[in-house]
Amino acid sequence: MKLKGRVTFEDLGAGAWVLEAEDGKRYELRGVEGGKLSEGARVEVEGDLDAGAVSTAMAGPALRVKRWSPR
Repeated sequence: MKLKGRVTFEDLGAGAWVLEAEDGKRYELRGVEGGKLSEGARVEVEGDLDAGAVSTAMAGPALRVKRWSPR
């Protein structure tokens, strides 16, 4: 799946990078290095939903990122 949106950092538990997609849904980003993301960045992300993922951030469904790029 491909999504476009804005990246935020949720400071709950260990913390989590979250994509606030253009359609209003939120996804916890998995498999990206935090040092490469910045708060408020607009990005395009390609990945797969991970229905079995567990998180303390409770930011939305986990999205295993294959590729991402700034927009």
